[in-house]
Amino acid sequence: MTIGGPPVKRIDEHYLIKEQVGSGGFSTVWRAEDQRGGPDIAAKIPKAAEKSNHNSTEISARFKQEYDSYSRFEAAPLPSSIARFVTGNRSNPAYIGMEFLQGSELGNMLTGGEIQPSIQTARTYGLPIVRALAYLHHNNTCHLDCKPDNIMVRERTKRPALIDFNTVSATSEAGGTLFYEDGYKPPEQTPTEHRDKPVGPWSDVYAVGKLLCYLISGETRKVSETPSQGLDPTEIGGSCPSKVARIIQQATCADYTKRQDDCHYLMTRLLDALDESTMSAELTDTKTGKRCIVRPGDTIGRITDESSLASITVEDSERHISPIQFQCEYNDGWQLADRSLNGTFLNVNDEWVFLLSDEGFQKLSEVGHEKVSDGKPYTGAKIIEPTIISPVDKNYPLSLEFSPTVE
Repeated sequence: MTIGGPPVKRIDEHYLIKEQVGSGGFSTVWRAEDQRGGPDIAAKIPKAAEKSNHNSTEISARFKQEYDSYSRFEAAPLPSSIARFVTGNRSNPAYIGMEFLQGSELGNMLTGGEIQPSIQTARTYGLPIVRALAYLHHNNTCHLDCKPDNIMVRERTKRPALIDFNTVSATSEAGGTLFYEDGYKPPEQTPTEHRDKPVGPWSDVYAVGKLLCYLISGETRKVSETPSQGLDPTEIGGSCPSKVARIIQQATCADYTKRQDDCHYLMTRLLDALDESTMSAELTDTKTGKRCIVRPGDTIGRITDESSLASITVEDSERHISPIQFQCEYNDGWQLADRSLNGTFLNVNDEWVFLLSDEGFQKLSEVGHEKVSDGKPYTGAKIIEPTIISPVDKNYPLSLEFSPTVE
């Protein structure tokens, strides 16, 4: 790690740069403290050319590409398996402010013996990454570099997050970069006979299929060592249901047309094979149009320093949304239950309905808040058609639309 002072003392007015926590070929990463009392962030700052093996043009181009990749999801609802973009600036000074992930790389946890390869390991650490990629695909984006080194496992919650968006691109623009052969890149991204084939969501399908194989068996194979019909984890020392093995084998076929089309479809197939619910709904940010798939049991909330982490995180500059604001369940239809201390508003037939958890009702009653002046609100409601959700207040800056069906 490079020793020395930070290139800037403060970013975005509110964040004070503290110690350096990482360094790469193009940038350094620093912990930055939120002077308003919010959680720390990781500030990625491009290196000066004299401190890098790359020239200033290369550094600037790489940084702007990564900034553009992250910032396209600013303020959008995200699965917690994607590290959250908080703030940033493209130049003068250039920086990217991300959720500060304290934890370990997934690959190090496996090689170090902290976790053991198994189907349960694949469920705990692999399925959330399939979901992260499904989110990108649902929003017409590809990651194109999914591998254990690009997955961090949070120390407090043990929940994984996909990082490193250097290679992220719009689906319509995917491809163009050729990688060295490794255990995760598909044939169309490496110097093989397939390198002239198109790159797209199916390329992420291959990579995450190899990841699941690794988490189940502890083994991976380079493209040149992978059978053209795909890799079966049970044939390299792993143990998993035969349905899961067949799905992974299909995902890792050399021929991209034989793989699952994208990670949303792959996720549905895997859940079905594991006897889990395949029901899904959609949560859309009304300002950005970014969409997030919702599954039964999902919670929605903001990232804090607390140990609670919602399944889907939202940006909240006002910091009034709870770590777990509300929860979605499916039982003969979709239901939303408030889990917060300050309530959630639903717009039903042009009328606002206020939901509030039992704990929230007790807290607001103790201070005589006007929200509970008319008595105890409902704690939950059934959602049968697209519904606007406004946490905390009807006019809160964050507005979401919950749709019971996925488009």
